[in-house]
Amino acid sequence: MGETREDRCDLAFSLRELGAHIIPINILNPIEGTPMAAKEPLPPLEILKSIACFRFILPRQEIMIAGGRTVNLRDAQSLIFMAGASALMVGNYLTTLNQPVEKDLQMLRDLGLDPNWDKHGFSDQEPVEKLQTPTSKHQRNSKFQDAESAMGLPL
Repeated sequence: MGETREDRCDLAFSLRELGAHIIPINILNPIEGTPMAAKEPLPPLEILKSIACFRFILPRQEIMIAGGRTVNLRDAQSLIFMAGASALMVGNYLTTLNQPVEKDLQMLRDLGLDPNWDKHGFSDQEPVEKLQTPTSKHQRNSKFQDAESAMGLPL
């Protein structure tokens, strides 16, 4: 939608400050006739880097990949789990179709993942007040650079 990688990482820091436990990530799927129709979608590798950034900043939260996954990641969809995603939305979306549920279930089985796993307890969550979250823009930029460096991403 025009945001930068830094904007996306700032969002992850904000979600950490809020104490969110489940983080749904939607990826723009430009649809003709909508205000975002002319927006260039993110390349698959940038999407995967963004997921990795969210995982680095939100190590214990459930990161669920939702809308836009099949259109934008295509054959690289299974890499979302290696990038740090812990869940994906299956079935159709409100305004667009997804791939058949059977295809998603087969992808999970091929990766050795259990599609019936439903342990979503958050007993290991740190209380929000214990998190050391940067508050100033300068502190966030420094943390953003640390996150990119740790993931081996270019600054």
